[in-house]
Parts: sequence; structure tokens; C-alpha cells
Amino acid sequence: MTNDCWDLSNLQLNLGYQSLMVSVSNRYIFLKMKNNIKKEPLFVETKGYGLIANTVMEDERISIGAKGLYAYLISKTGANDSCFPSNKTIMNSLRIKTKITLNKYKFELINFAYLIIRERKNNSGRLASNYYYPAKIKFKKDVEALNDYE
Repeated sequence: MTNDCWDLSNLQLNLGYQSLMVSVSNRYIFLKMKNNIKKEPLFVETKGYGLIANTVMEDERISIGAKGLYAYLISKTGANDSCFPSNKTIMNSLRIKTKITLNKYKFELINFAYLIIRERKNNSGRLASNYYYPAKIKFKKDVEALNDYE
């Protein structure tokens, strides 16, 4: 098994009038601009999160775009295991250029039972953005409990 990794120790980005040197050491990124060194930790503000099953991410039948869509939908899923972003919101967030491409990713997830889509109506009865139900994670203890129940 190969261990693929990128050596970012000498990455240099040209920003026109300035250049930025990036080096990675442990869990920190060092930014060097005009002989000043700034140490930044590798943390981001969460704005929410979701657990993603390795089963989906390691499924070789599914494209990287479909995996990205699955991860996005999981991150938006609430307490009722669904979310309802519009196609436009999904496309903007994931930088998907056409609805045809978005539908292709949806179909991949539906085809392999990683996603269920249901219509949603607004208060006036008109169709609104769909409900998306991405496949939930089944933990080993939950599966064992279901087997014991049967």
C-alpha cells in the first residue's frame, strides 16, 4: 500500500505584488510575507457539522462529485435526518455549474441507496425545494441491537 502525501514545505504562491511562502510543520501553517512570519493553527469555525460514513467515502462506484454532494447534505441535515437546500444553493456551495451535473450526482447517490429525495411543498401548496434524506450511519452497536431484536 502506498502512502500518498504532498510536500508543502516549499509551496510558493504568487499574489502579484507579493509572494506567500507556506510551510507545514505538525499542525501549524507558517505564512511568510515580507520577512514576517505568522503562525496560524489549522482550525476553522464549524458553523455546524455532520458525521460521514467511510462506507460512502470509500465506495469506488461513486464519483468525487457525488461524494461531495453527500458530505454537503450530511452537513446540512438536522434533527429529523433531512435537509432542504434548493438546487441553486447546492450548486453555488459546491460550485456545480449545471443542473444536469447536479442531477447526475443525485442519481448516483439514489442508485446506490445513499440518498432519498421527497417533494416538499410550501404553505400555499406549491412545490418548494426537495427534502433530502442522506443515508444515516449505522454504528456497530446499533446493528447488533437490531439483530438481537429480530
